[in-house]
Amino acid sequence: MQKTHTKEQNKDYDIQALFRQLSAKDGEELDDYFSPNLAVTDVLRVILYKFFLLVDFYKERIVLFDNAEDLHQFRVNIRKSRAFLKEFDFLQYDLQLGSISDTLGALAKQTNHKRDLDVMQTQLASLVDGQYDTISARIMQEQKEEHIHIQNLLTSQRVEAFFTDYRAALIHNTLLDANCNTMHTKALIKKVVTKLHQKIIKKITRLEKNFSIEKLHTIRIALKRFRYLLEEFQVILGKKEVETVIKNGKMLQALLGDYNDSITQEQLLQPYLDDVLLYKLYEYQKETLETIMKKLHHFKKEDFTL
Repeated sequence: MQKTHTKEQNKDYDIQALFRQLSAKDGEELDDYFSPNLAVTDVLRVILYKFFLLVDFYKERIVLFDNAEDLHQFRVNIRKSRAFLKEFDFLQYDLQLGSISDTLGALAKQTNHKRDLDVMQTQLASLVDGQYDTISARIMQEQKEEHIHIQNLLTSQRVEAFFTDYRAALIHNTLLDANCNTMHTKALIKKVVTKLHQKIIKKITRLEKNFSIEKLHTIRIALKRFRYLLEEFQVILGKKEVETVIKNGKMLQALLGDYNDSITQEQLLQPYLDDVLLYKLYEYQKETLETIMKKLHHFKKEDFTL
């Protein structure tokens, strides 16, 4: 694989010093960190490294503790990493970015069932009229089994090797083409964000013409990526310009997420309950879907110009 020079040239900043600063920060400080005055590939490297550190931090916590919030944050930062790897894949040397994204995706997929069980356990009381203690105990046992599975996965040699290689690739820049640094950072970011927004509008139009759960799912994922980009690039794009879009996007995403969770819960509850006790879940899905479709149509019609 072709590599860039590890020595940074013709720059008024030290990218390696930035990486060292990031490594010394705690989780909350990392969440808030952004450095806008960098070449375009370095902006992306710093963002990806920040997400890498957060994924690694929560990976270590998951190995030590069975905490639903740790698993949630682990998954969120994997999703953020994949969003930036995908939307900026044209900056890569070869297919390595796609390979990293696929590996991260496969890792997150291994945690899907545990996350679904965590969500269902918190909402079980509102879904189940009777047999709560029995069902809750069975779910709790399954949660423990899934946590052990995830612990074994995250401490495996394969996963540890991947994290070591990914960190090295970001620090030494074997991923991104430094020749792309001739592009203006703000202009490129605007182009990427606008392109993703246009894709979402087209997806909503297709959904309105011919509804399917699969199409709704792709919109949910695309909206997440859109929000992650806006949140990370607020400093560059202009805080006032994107604040309202982020706020509305969060509310819409919450609805989409809750609806998606209800679909998963329906599948998970089937072994425990008969169809009569799923009635409340079906009613919720119907009402929520009506609200989602109205809000997606509103999102499509809203003006968005950077």
